[in-house]
Amino acid sequence: MMSIKPRRVSATLESLVPSDHELRRIDQLLDFSSIRDQVHSLYSATGRPSIDPAVILRLFFLLFFYGIRSERRLLQEVRYNLAYRWFVGYDLHEPLPHHCVLTKARARWGLPIFRQLFERIVRRCLRQGLVEGHTTFLDATVLRANASRDSLREPLVRPARVRLNELLYSKTDPEAGLVSRDGQRAFFGYKVHRALDARARIITETLVTSGDLVEQKYLTALVEGQRHRGIDPIEVVADANYGTIENYRYLLDQGKVVHIKRRQSGRRLDRFVLEDFRYDAQRDRLICPQGKVLRMVGATAHGKRYRARGTDCRACPVKARCTDATILGRTVQRPWEQAAIEVVKEHLETERAAEHLKKRQVICEGSFAEAKNFHHFGRALYRGKWKMQVQDYLIAVVQNVKRLLRWELQAGVKLSLGAA
Repeated sequence: MMSIKPRRVSATLESLVPSDHELRRIDQLLDFSSIRDQVHSLYSATGRPSIDPAVILRLFFLLFFYGIRSERRLLQEVRYNLAYRWFVGYDLHEPLPHHCVLTKARARWGLPIFRQLFERIVRRCLRQGLVEGHTTFLDATVLRANASRDSLREPLVRPARVRLNELLYSKTDPEAGLVSRDGQRAFFGYKVHRALDARARIITETLVTSGDLVEQKYLTALVEGQRHRGIDPIEVVADANYGTIENYRYLLDQGKVVHIKRRQSGRRLDRFVLEDFRYDAQRDRLICPQGKVLRMVGATAHGKRYRARGTDCRACPVKARCTDATILGRTVQRPWEQAAIEVVKEHLETERAAEHLKKRQVICEGSFAEAKNFHHFGRALYRGKWKMQVQDYLIAVVQNVKRLLRWELQAGVKLSLGAA
């Protein structure tokens, strides 16, 4: 006998979401409602009621926790995904907000609200012992901007002595920088700079710049940003992009242990450089690889200049690797801060430095890979640097919360996402 199944739905939304779903865990452990007090002053006391700020924050959390590609797509998925709908607190019969409420809320709240949200999570991680504050790892990565090469523009008047990629800009996102890489087509992008703590890979500071700016300029900002949150690391680990004299001096003056290799710019591998010459501090002179003496002949704003005798250089068997001079001998400039460079260089030869530099690749690259693979970190959702910074803060919050949830689940404490 053939049966016909009647089409009836009598279940509640609460019963349709599995009890072991990860969003239930998050709902139990995170308090989204405290955001209301934080943004209360940004809303009018009269007029049409807004969408609950706690709902908006939950939507932002879903957007980056699951790496959904757009806010429009997010609201579409909330419409038919029962777990998402339950998480934001809308029953089956309730109409969902329009996706534009996220755009309006982002503009209304502004960057400071999202920065405070990120700082709140970092401070909570610090209190719970997930941040040891002894060793920090610094790194940066490039994200593709929400702009194509077809939007490239060049100013009508080009100033003299300015690099071309500093002038070229995107019509759709002028704050994105033109990024060029070997073997790849140039693209518009942003650069995200991060500091991570060694213990649990907690992101303790993050900032966004144009994609064509170099990392070395932002080491100070990353270190000072952590200090603002009560984190003052003793050891600083980064790649050679941060290895400038200015950064060495800044860190050593504060008593930091520096695990950063020297940045080599324009070094010819077939020529001897300053590091190949031994410095005789007692007599203030340099000794070349062949044992000849270079005496101090003058000084500039950048350092002392040393020169070998012309007769020594002309008779040298490795002259081709050292100098093209035919009359005078080889001249070498030793920076005033060379002592700091040698302190760092000596430390880099230790086993501890080698371990930290190897660990940096795992911690930093792993954090970036996690964000790009799972949390929509590979491409900007928004246009404009401050909006890109909002995206970066929210992704950092999601990544830190994932690590914090392990502790919170064991302790049974509800985490507030509102103002401190």
